[in-house]
Amino acid sequence: MQTTRISRPPSASRATFLSFVVLVVVVSQLLATALAAYVEVPPDAGIPGGGWRSIEPNKNDVARLITALRSERNYRATVKTRVCLFSLDMLYEQDFAAGANFQYHGMACQIDSAAGSGLCPNQLHTYELCNMYDIRLFEPKGTVNASQVLMIDYTVLGAPKDTLDVLNSSLPAASSESPTNSSAPPPLGPAPLPVTPSAPSSSAANNSHGASRADDAAEHPRAPGSSSSSSLLNQTTLRDSAARARPSVWLHALVAAASSVCIAASA
Repeated sequence: MQTTRISRPPSASRATFLSFVVLVVVVSQLLATALAAYVEVPPDAGIPGGGWRSIEPNKNDVARLITALRSERNYRATVKTRVCLFSLDMLYEQDFAAGANFQYHGMACQIDSAAGSGLCPNQLHTYELCNMYDIRLFEPKGTVNASQVLMIDYTVLGAPKDTLDVLNSSLPAASSESPTNSSAPPPLGPAPLPVTPSAPSSSAANNSHGASRADDAAEHPRAPGSSSSSSLLNQTTLRDSAARARPSVWLHALVAAASSVCIAASA
C-alpha cells in the first residue's frame, strides 16, 4: 500500500516561521532592556559605580552643597570632618527611587565646626592648608536643600584649580532666612582660624610625609583632574558600561541560534 505524505502548504509554514522569529526578537529586546536597566545603589554604597554620570555644576548645585555643609544636623554621625569650599572641579550625580546622590570633587579646607562652612575666605586659606576632597550628599526626592552629608573624604594634596570668584559668581544672593526656609544659603558668619588638615587614619603614610608633599605641591602642583578619585570613577563607569553591554551580546547569540533551529525545523 502506498503511503501519501500530507504536508502543510508552504505559505502556512513560512508564516509560522516568521511569526516565531518576530516573537523571539521582541522577547530578546525586552530582556536586554531589563538586564541593562539601571540598578539602584543605596546612599551607603562605596565608590561610585553604576548609574553615576558627570554633570556641569550650576548655582543650584553649589547652593545645595553650601547649605548642607553649614548645618550640623545635616551631617551623618560617622562624618567627623568639617570643611569650607575653596573650588569645585567636578560633580557626579546618581538618581534612584528614593532621591539622588551628589558627589562633589574639589579643593576644601578643614575647619573646627559647620558654623564656619561655606566658601573659604581667600585671605585666610592657601593651598598648604587645603586638600582635594570628595564630598557626597544625599537629597531625598521632592525636597529642596534638605541634603544629608554622607561622606567627606580626603583624596590627594594639590593646588586649587580656580579661585573663589568662580563660585561667588554662581551663588544666589544671600538670605537671612534659615536653610530650611530658603533655597539660598545664609550669609557667612565670622570665619574661624584655619586648622591644618590631617589625612584619615587609612592614610597614615600621607601623614608622615605631609610636609614634604606640601612643598612638592607648591613647586609642582598637581591638576585636580588627575586625582586618583576621578580616575577611579572613570574606570568604574567604564566597567559598568561593559558589564551592561555583555547581556545584549548573549541575547543576540540566542536569537541567532533560535533562528537556525527554526530554519532547520521548517526544512
